Amino acid sequence: MDDQQRQFLRNLVHQAIQSALNATIWRLPTPVLLVLLGGLIAAVIYFRLY
Repeated sequence: MDDQQRQFLRNLVHQAIQSALNATIWRLPTPVLLVLLGGLIAAVIYFRLY
């Protein structure tokens, strides 16, 4: 994975975090949020974004 792909995935993660925060405001069920956040954490670890 080159730097351009890593930056693209990093931007996707940031957008997903912002979406999760917006979903919290709109009362998305907590279990769904936890699954989404767990998926984000797994993706960050798998692709070594941070």
